[in-house]
Amino acid sequence: MLRTTAKLFTIVAGLTLSGQAYAQATDAETTTASVRLATAIDITENTALNFGSVVKGNTGTTTVTINASSGARGSSGGNATLITGATPGRATYTVTGETDATFAIAITDDTIDLTGPGSGSLALTLTRSATSGTLTAGTATFGVGGSLAIDNTDVDDVAGAYSGTFEVTATYN
Repeated sequence: MLRTTAKLFTIVAGLTLSGQAYAQATDAETTTASVRLATAIDITENTALNFGSVVKGNTGTTTVTINASSGARGSSGGNATLITGATPGRATYTVTGETDATFAIAITDDTIDLTGPGSGSLALTLTRSATSGTLTAGTATFGVGGSLAIDNTDVDDVAGAYSGTFEVTATYN
């Protein structure tokens, strides 16, 4: 009888445990996609870079500088003379865009030539007051200055107005 009971128990357990399993063949989940269009970044020149008036000397090379942060003008070397007249100062820019966004500042070419009435040119090396910034309340400002080399003995650099252009770019990080 014990043997019959054991067989019966095995059959009942087998039938109970071997019931058909129904696995889920597919499942789906709904997902939301979103985007927030940010304010475009914009850069505006407020003032141009101006080295003012300089009287060319007759010896050495004079380097005239405009500080990118303060706009202060100075000189070293040679014997050129800084004179009053056109107000010297750094180029200044305002960047606007997305509040609290960070951005990078680039100058297309850090060295340019200023050309004028003579056949010579003056070499200008540009500097930035910053290489990056944060748009606090959606705005930030920075400056560009530089060092202008005047070869006082170059007969091709004659009196007159010299100018050149450069491009400044602000890009979201």
